[in-house]
Amino acid sequence: MLYLLKILHFTNREIVQKIKKIRIEKDFKPLEMADKLNISLSAYNKLESGSSYTWAKYLENILSILDISYEDFFEGIASNYNITNKKGSIGGNIHVENLYADNKEKDNKIGELYETRISDKDAMITLLKDEVKVMKESNKMLKSENKILKIKLEQKEHSEITSSVRAELSDPTKEE
Repeated sequence: MLYLLKILHFTNREIVQKIKKIRIEKDFKPLEMADKLNISLSAYNKLESGSSYTWAKYLENILSILDISYEDFFEGIASNYNITNKKGSIGGNIHVENLYADNKEKDNKIGELYETRISDKDAMITLLKDEVKVMKESNKMLKSENKILKIKLEQKEHSEITSSVRAELSDPTKEE
């Protein structure tokens, strides 16, 4: 476990050194970076000194500010380390690949799955909207049929009343 912590420490140091190097190359001052990240200068100095791992929280924004891609940034970071303790090697030659490349395939797969899910969601929304349209049209048709049936019922009732009145008027056996 200790060797993993040492790897993380070496990798952390490389990352913050690279952030500082690129920041200087791009002629940004620490205060400018802190302002752009909405953090205090003290917090930025801790980030860049490697005394904390807060770079991970701000990495996307840092790379955006420095106008550098993940691939370019992580190129050459986290190479081979031979971690040893007082008794000798505890991890042998541990090869830590480029952090971005290690997860690139997984990231791409997650991205593809995400896009597929979004596409499925959009297709489902379209289907549901179409179904709502069909139901609205069906509702309109049912309302029209209901009106027609009411009119026919009224006509039938009127016709029955008229027939009944005519029958009464024409029946001489009925007394008044």
